[in-house]
Amino acid sequence: AFSYKDPKQEQERSGFITQGWPKKPSHFIAGALGLPIERNSRKIKHPLTIYSFITLFIIIHFLGTSTNHVAFVETWGFIAKDFQRSFFLTFITSFFLHGSWFHLIGNAYYFYVFGDDVEDDMDLFSFLSLLMGGHVFAIILHGFLAGRTDVPLIGASAGISALLGYYMIRFPKRQISYMIFF
Repeated sequence: AFSYKDPKQEQERSGFITQGWPKKPSHFIAGALGLPIERNSRKIKHPLTIYSFITLFIIIHFLGTSTNHVAFVETWGFIAKDFQRSFFLTFITSFFLHGSWFHLIGNAYYFYVFGDDVEDDMDLFSFLSLLMGGHVFAIILHGFLAGRTDVPLIGASAGISALLGYYMIRFPKRQISYMIFF
């Protein structure tokens, strides 16, 4: 027996809705690089905190790479074996350090795409608490699981992952797209 299934209904039922090619050039470039594209974001205000953090990421990366980058990371990155150094300041400073420009750009992209909606949804204190709380929690977990390692832990990925978790729970109907080439 032959039965007809409407492709549009099948896509909606399965959760996959095709949107066609991205309309903005920046979305096309991000999609071509395999990065997610947010389709239906409704921003109310400018994400000033996001812009400030990304600016700090860039400035601090310039400072670190203009000097001895390895020594800079070893000084300000979190090292589980010596976590009390600098009066626990490395719990925070490690958030702003990145290993390379690709690491920085990747974190900044995810931070901007998903963090702007979270910043828009929360007050400043809650946003910073979620961001830095996720980062510090991950550092503590790393210290327990990795043991007393002397390898510096750097990057904002854990804090950004906390924002992604909030985003996923708070905005379940937002559409995120990827471009897939066959």
